[in-house]
Amino acid sequence: MSNTLITPTMIAKVGLISLKNNMVMGNLVNRTYKPEFNKVGSTVEIRKPVKFTTTKSATRQTQM
Repeated sequence: MSNTLITPTMIAKVGLISLKNNMVMGNLVNRTYKPEFNKVGSTVEIRKPVKFTTTKSATRQTQM
């Protein structure tokens, strides 16, 4: 048995290969409009969801 280190990158590569091989829905999607979507950057920005709090007072308090 060899003493090779398994890195997270190696695990991710193997995991992505098996995920791609097991995908069924991806092959059934209509890709006619794919050229209309351009890749602008390498990151995706998602807004954080709003967190609501409750109080027992009858007045309205704004959140920041």
